Amino acid sequence: MTTEAQRGATMVAETELRPGALKLPAVLMQSITHIAPAIAALFFVQFIVGSAGLAMPIGYPIGVFFVLLTGLGLAELARAMPSAGGYYTYVARGVHPRAGFLVSWIYMLFSPTNAGPVLVFTGVVLAGQLGIVGDSITPFALGFMLVGATLVMGLQYRGIQFSSKVMVTLGVGELVIVTVLGLWGLLSPGPGGFNLSPLNPATFFAAPGFAIGILFTIQAMTGWEGAAPLGEESVNPRRIVPLAIVGSILILGLFLTVVTFGVFIGWGTDNVLDPAKGLAAATQLPGLILAERFWGSGSVLVLAAILSSTIAVVIAISNVSTRMWFKMGETGTLPKALAKVHPEYRTPTNAILAQWGLTLVWGLLLTLWLGPTDQFFFTGTYTGLGVLFIYVLGNLAVYRLYSTEYRSKYSPLRHLLIPLGSTVALVWVGYEVLIAIPAGNVGLAVPFAFAWVIGGVVVSLLLNKDLVSRAGESVSERPATVAEEAALQGEW
Repeated sequence: MTTEAQRGATMVAETELRPGALKLPAVLMQSITHIAPAIAALFFVQFIVGSAGLAMPIGYPIGVFFVLLTGLGLAELARAMPSAGGYYTYVARGVHPRAGFLVSWIYMLFSPTNAGPVLVFTGVVLAGQLGIVGDSITPFALGFMLVGATLVMGLQYRGIQFSSKVMVTLGVGELVIVTVLGLWGLLSPGPGGFNLSPLNPATFFAAPGFAIGILFTIQAMTGWEGAAPLGEESVNPRRIVPLAIVGSILILGLFLTVVTFGVFIGWGTDNVLDPAKGLAAATQLPGLILAERFWGSGSVLVLAAILSSTIAVVIAISNVSTRMWFKMGETGTLPKALAKVHPEYRTPTNAILAQWGLTLVWGLLLTLWLGPTDQFFFTGTYTGLGVLFIYVLGNLAVYRLYSTEYRSKYSPLRHLLIPLGSTVALVWVGYEVLIAIPAGNVGLAVPFAFAWVIGGVVVSLLLNKDLVSRAGESVSERPATVAEEAALQGEW
């Protein structure tokens, strides 16, 4: 086809998966639900307040700005190369195949291992609402993890379109409920009334743990890059995926800023740091406490949003993880069995089973080691540090690719200055966190993350050259067939 004809055609990727199965809403919600709006807005509040104090709400817009810089770089990579491998493929192609393997190694700390801890912690929250206390909490939380992980495995096995519809429906519901809660807090302020003092950047940077606050803000936003691995299953992936990446950051950035500020104001700025009445002293999630105050029995809607967010984020995590396992199996970095695709549903069946097993094993091990609550914040810390490293390598890939292979499209602003600004910001956050390592079990996540990265470097150097030689392969595009066009009618 001519270039002019291709511009007017529906383009899909050449892939063993189901090409062109997803439109923009589904790909956008993949990133949004991977961020887990309700969890990001409600689960981290107490921890960030402990680090940033009264200035916690300003941490979100600062963190969102850092993420946006990084997201613009990933959008450029997705525009150049549709691939189910995401950062794995981009870094392998733009930096070095062994660096791509290192990204996939670190990714296991960032996405695949997060599903179990999220399910367990949601089980803890649900146990509290049901009045389950003491030694019964851990078995209940582990049981919730087993049920949730198995449910998601079944949805994924059935097909990307089916699981994405469930993900979109759950994601929209939680966004609406939690946004209303945040706005309600702004309209019904607690002691101290409505004021803008928590949004003063000077106050935030004066807080001793401000960098940890920003790190957890970035971690709360983690997931925006979840659209990239769906490039091989998206319609017009070079356009759809970049829009989903940037759009999810902007939408969730505004959402998190409004909701966390609303929770802060609704709680009351005079009471936020009070040893007895403060956010950190709350025995339940502050969002649930506020919902009970505002809506009485209607607070069950917030609990429903949390449960919805949990299932949606585990679907999104599994979408990203299984596509990465699939791509690594297809290129030979991992066993070829992971590249097996269901003949009817076109889903990576063995990769889905592997992710289910990892979810259960990792969630169980961390819970037995650290307990059902500390394991969640331990995971959040090592995830935040891990993504900093991946994002920096991704920024380098942007510059390398567009200054060499895609030189004709090179832009000093998009391919040098923005990735450089993002890298400086991310390195600064990492440095500040290292000099203010949190105490207790959460602090153990820092040496754990570094040990994992060092182990990945060693393994990547020892890998046979042939095993990583195909890591940077992307897929080509072709016009959709008449049958594929017809199948897309009415889809999201």
